[in-house]
Amino acid sequence: MPEQARQLVNARIAYDEVIHRRPAYDAARMNAFFSMYPHVKKGSLKHPTDLLKFSHEEAEEKKKPELSPEKLGELMAKLDK
Repeated sequence: MPEQARQLVNARIAYDEVIHRRPAYDAARMNAFFSMYPHVKKGSLKHPTDLLKFSHEEAEEKKKPELSPEKLGELMAKLDK
């Protein structure tokens, strides 16, 4: 299979996952969360992500830059000008 065709196939697979599978995964996790919620110790489950975190969510968290207090102060000073 030529490289360009392989890239197109991989792009289509990734697109299908985003459009079709992720919402189904999220719905299943929400269903499990609300099914388990009355039966677990109070405060141990606050969010559906406490029950299960998907790999794409972990990857998105890694992409978020951490903002130090010093950097935040610099940005706020720039906005005040």
